[in-house]
Amino acid sequence: MKLNKFYIRYYPPGIVFEYQKQRRTKQKILDLFDIEKETDVEALAARIAVDEPLITPGVQPQLVALLRKLRNKSSSDHCGDRHDVTGSPSFRLDRTLSGGHSLPITNVCADKCATGSYDRTCRIWNARTGAENLTLAGHENAVYSVSLAVTGRALTGSFDKTARIWSLDGGGECLCTMSGHSAEVVAVDVCAPRQVVATSSMDRTTRLFSAATGKSLASNPKAGSTRPWLND
Repeated sequence: MKLNKFYIRYYPPGIVFEYQKQRRTKQKILDLFDIEKETDVEALAARIAVDEPLITPGVQPQLVALLRKLRNKSSSDHCGDRHDVTGSPSFRLDRTLSGGHSLPITNVCADKCATGSYDRTCRIWNARTGAENLTLAGHENAVYSVSLAVTGRALTGSFDKTARIWSLDGGGECLCTMSGHSAEVVAVDVCAPRQVVATSSMDRTTRLFSAATGKSLASNPKAGSTRPWLND
């Protein structure tokens, strides 16, 4: 294997390695979900170099510099969350949903209230009572994006490179799995009238699927975006 280049993925935080193997260009993504203001980037780079054969002593200083940029960006994002809201509309805490996910929650869709998590599940909650109604399990990696359809179905996008459609009636059955992306699915949306699902991925493509069958309908390999859109 020969390293071509590596670069930052700011959100979710990580490093992307692009390398050559058997005359083919491939990518490897190193997730760094726990990087924070106090992270020792030199020590982190040393640990990565031990586990990652692509990192040689010659490129380790570049890795340290990238990790420092990623740490600083993550820290500034967190600080930006604390701002003065004087004069803004006031909000109050209605209720806290707890006792469900065992790992960090990544996305909340507040119709019935659906949450996705790094514990690889999506959970459906009663927004009025705060009670958990369903656990949707089956993804092989973090559930990063969720969406609820008016048809009584849930849509999930995962770091396992797939999206799934679930029935919210009964036990939360997975109706179909939509495959085709070569990297994490980070955004999902559905157009109910057209029965079309849109997904976007870290592979920088957007794909359209049939909401009825899960069959791939179209893809845009030059989208350059990680956010899907549907034009009604």
